[in-house]
Amino acid sequence: MDMLGEKIFEQCPNCKQSLQGDIYYDMTKAQLTFIEREFKGVDDWHLGALMKRIMVLDGKKDADRIEGEEICAKMLKLIDDMNMKKNCLPSDIMVLASIYQGIGKFNVTVGTKRSVQKAMHYLKQGRDIVEASGDRELLSLVDSIENTIALVEEMITGACSQNRA
Repeated sequence: MDMLGEKIFEQCPNCKQSLQGDIYYDMTKAQLTFIEREFKGVDDWHLGALMKRIMVLDGKKDADRIEGEEICAKMLKLIDDMNMKKNCLPSDIMVLASIYQGIGKFNVTVGTKRSVQKAMHYLKQGRDIVEASGDRELLSLVDSIENTIALVEEMITGACSQNRA
């Protein structure tokens, strides 16, 4: 998603290198705060900032888990508010599936049985939306989601077989 001033939050102004690690983590928070404060009602920018933020959160850390759950709720509300589920354009389908994938990946990082089940639910929802669209150009997104689903299934079956041992 292209946003106003996006590079300010992702790139060093001097050397133009991409920000990484703790600096990128902090800048995703700053970008989200900025968008929420200065651009209320610009839902696509808000979704973009939420997606970037959720991708850097570690669900095993309490503060990140709490923030991630809040971000998931905000993204799901924005989807409903934007009415994205009806009459979607291919770009909307990609955004919607990416949001569900982001929510799924975050839930994987939380690592609890319940969160892994939630991850599976959202990943499958994203995959199903793309498959239902029949858009061949989005097949790489389906592959990406399927790979994540396979990893989650391994986590689930691995946990089950460890519990039996």
